[in-house]
Amino acid sequence: MSTEILFISICILMFSTSVFALLKYSILFRDIKAVAANSAAASAVVWVAIVLLVIKHGSYENIQLHDSWYIIISLFLFTNLAFALVFYDLKNIQLEKNSTGYFLSSIISGLFLTTIQCNFYLEMTGFNTYILKDKLLFAVLHTIITLFLMSRILQQVRFDQLHAFEKIRNSSLVVISLICGCSLFGSMLTVTDAFSISDYKGLFNLDYLMITLLLVITVATGERQYLNERAKLNYLAYHDSLTGLYNRTYLQDLLKEKTVCGAPFHLLLLDLDYFKHINDTHGHFFGDEILKEVAEFLKSMLGSNDAAGRLGGDEFIILFQEKGGAYSIQEFCAAILEYFSQPLTIDGRQVTVTASIGACAFPANGKTPAELLVKADISMYKTKGNGRNSFTIFNEEIEKQYNGEITLQSDLSKALLNSELEVYYQPMVNLKDQKVAGFEALLRWNHPVRGLISPAEFIPIAEDTGLIVPIGEWVAKEACRQIHEWNLLMNREFVVSINLSLKQFSTGDIYGVMTEIIKETGIPPSLVTIEITESMAMANTEHTLSLLKKFREDGIGISIDDFGTGYSSLSYLKDFSIQSIKIDRSFISSVNGSGKDDAIVKAIFSIAGNLGLEVVAEGVELPQQESFLLSQQCHYAQGYHYSKPLNSRDLLRYLQESGGRLHPDAAFT
Repeated sequence: MSTEILFISICILMFSTSVFALLKYSILFRDIKAVAANSAAASAVVWVAIVLLVIKHGSYENIQLHDSWYIIISLFLFTNLAFALVFYDLKNIQLEKNSTGYFLSSIISGLFLTTIQCNFYLEMTGFNTYILKDKLLFAVLHTIITLFLMSRILQQVRFDQLHAFEKIRNSSLVVISLICGCSLFGSMLTVTDAFSISDYKGLFNLDYLMITLLLVITVATGERQYLNERAKLNYLAYHDSLTGLYNRTYLQDLLKEKTVCGAPFHLLLLDLDYFKHINDTHGHFFGDEILKEVAEFLKSMLGSNDAAGRLGGDEFIILFQEKGGAYSIQEFCAAILEYFSQPLTIDGRQVTVTASIGACAFPANGKTPAELLVKADISMYKTKGNGRNSFTIFNEEIEKQYNGEITLQSDLSKALLNSELEVYYQPMVNLKDQKVAGFEALLRWNHPVRGLISPAEFIPIAEDTGLIVPIGEWVAKEACRQIHEWNLLMNREFVVSINLSLKQFSTGDIYGVMTEIIKETGIPPSLVTIEITESMAMANTEHTLSLLKKFREDGIGISIDDFGTGYSSLSYLKDFSIQSIKIDRSFISSVNGSGKDDAIVKAIFSIAGNLGLEVVAEGVELPQQESFLLSQQCHYAQGYHYSKPLNSRDLLRYLQESGGRLHPDAAFT
């Protein structure tokens, strides 16, 4: 009897420990095919041992429980499991295929309880053939149900480990493992015999009890996981996963609810300034930590009727009610900016972050969520345009300006079709002979109601809306056509300079467009110069270098416009295929023979001369400015000293009358 109890204890311990390990470390198992293959191999080893027992004793009936071979089988399984556990716990490494197979072989070998194995266990315990026949069906059924419930509880434990709803206590796993271990031990025949249960009904009752417990555990665990998962999904449906603030979906619903209720409130949009630079410099993980810090601060600022959320990226939204709050809207915005006045400390590193805030009021500035979001967005970009790190509250003046821009944008979209756009030309004069060398093409808009509109007013709108692309192509085509026509008419070789915008340069096939325009108008490529700014040249150096190289290979000239006013690395002057530079009017207007501006201009001439670049001076309006440029051996100049920009009719008339010379005292200057 003592040997039987020892064997039963070893088997129950083996199965329970196996199940515990399987539940505890189920998240680590990856290669199921390797596990199944190695487990099948381990089961084959057990069967070899059983066959050896049968050969030794001649039949099942002659096998004794105290037989050493029988103990060897149990020790083999237990040692196999112990080796795998020690290998994992002591080495603390990811299990490879072989170790995974070893780890599970003892577990799954106990699960392969076929009718023959049940027969073997029944014969060992001395049951007669009649009982054996009745018991086989129950043993097979018991095994199938146990395996199914075991797989379910394994999946549920693995689900908890992956989703980390709550930490699974070892005591719970031990209880589950013991229940599974008892269920796995054949059909519990040896267990019932060990406890001297003489009535065979006790066997069935105990089996049913184990299966019922497994069923209750799986159902209860599944229900808990369902409720947790539903709660998590509900949370994620209305919260930002990074910051814990409300997300766009919830805020849209909340805005609808508040606008329906009718109680006054303010909508604020907060955008972190230059956050992309922080991400690029410190990494996205660092940026995420900043967003979390800002979110926690915003939560601390909220009153009982307020709400905050994250729209995405570095943009936050706040619903603020002055009634019952500690701040007015101005004080509330100022308090937020005060927080950003101090550096943030993230992982021991300090970083300065500023914010731009735009706010609007309900119902004064809008009665629908869409209107409020637009007004707050306009206010925020007004803040950015005024230097950032401040706040703007939507008012009548901003609304008037906004409505004007909307109207202007609508009119601009129709201006090209209605022939309201016109190309003006400002001459560039060769300072050596005072003759016109070429023209810069400039766009003008003759609005049917407002008259001539300044490019400074409508060009930014064209840039923002993307209209600059078709408009820019039209300007290039019209200018090339007109200059080529004048060259043929006057037997000259006037050069036309065409300004390209950043959007034209960075999107679409500007090279293909310009090539087609030159081919269609017939103007020689050598008489076309493309003007780009320093900022455009440095925006995407590889793209810029490739484009400029193709333009220069075709003979098209390249000029840097507004030289000295933008961010630049002087290395691009030698790397890019540049033909000339244009000194910005801000430098020319201040030259007087001495001073810092004179020194800067002289330095530019020195650099250009050493690099073999031509220099064009913009904004020449006074004779002394021209004299200074002549002293520096400047090549070309343009400005009101020679001519203001003129339309094609007026300019052609004067060129024909003057023979191509421009005089400062001419009537059209």
